[in-house]
Amino acid sequence: MMFPAGQAVHRTSTCPSCPNSKCLSVFADLDQDAWRELQGHMNRLRYETGDVLYREKTPIFGVYIVCSGQVKLTQRDDKHRLILKIVGPSGALGEEDMFNDVYSATAEALEPTQVMFLPREQFLAFMQAYPELLLKLAARLSLQVKGFQAKVMEAAYEEVEERMARILLCLANRYGSENGAGTELQLKLSRADLAELAGISTETAIRTLRQFTDRGLIDLHRRQIVVKDRDALEALVEPFMSEMEETLY
Repeated sequence: MMFPAGQAVHRTSTCPSCPNSKCLSVFADLDQDAWRELQGHMNRLRYETGDVLYREKTPIFGVYIVCSGQVKLTQRDDKHRLILKIVGPSGALGEEDMFNDVYSATAEALEPTQVMFLPREQFLAFMQAYPELLLKLAARLSLQVKGFQAKVMEAAYEEVEERMARILLCLANRYGSENGAGTELQLKLSRADLAELAGISTETAIRTLRQFTDRGLIDLHRRQIVVKDRDALEALVEPFMSEMEETLY
């Protein structure tokens, strides 16, 4: 059985007692026997902030199901890097590449992260044994395609302020925690990360965030972000393409 090089791997009995048990929607309706069979193929991996789970254009090892932490999925060319999506607990990485030869993106931990790793051979064999899962996987990947299409449309037609406002609102909805000052994002992102999510330069992201801060829309302290005025941010964005929030953040 192959595992990503350089990572400590061991079998675990975490899944039965984990609150995220059966978290991945593709496996949600498995009976107990099938779920135990699947568990027997999975192994727990731990990553620290900045660790790379896999790199773009490297051979595919398998699928990663995130138990805790956050992972960013990126693509890059010679000059630019774009964050395709952020994956947190109950999300999966690598599923879109299971029928390819190499990974299409790089996965990097944004914070200490634990995943369950399912080797490619076992993943494909399990899908063959339970073909109804293929339809669920196809539906899941279809939603992701819609999300990426929305992201392309956003980059093509939206102004920078609107893009950044939409990203902050999506992140606040997914990772926000209310406090006395507003909605605090429980996700530490650098200015470069936010720029790569929006598909703009870091300098443009810094300038836009400073404008939002000056207008009292958000509060920034290093990598900590607090959304102070949701209504004002929502006034900047068009209410369309909700697939982005569901599939990319």
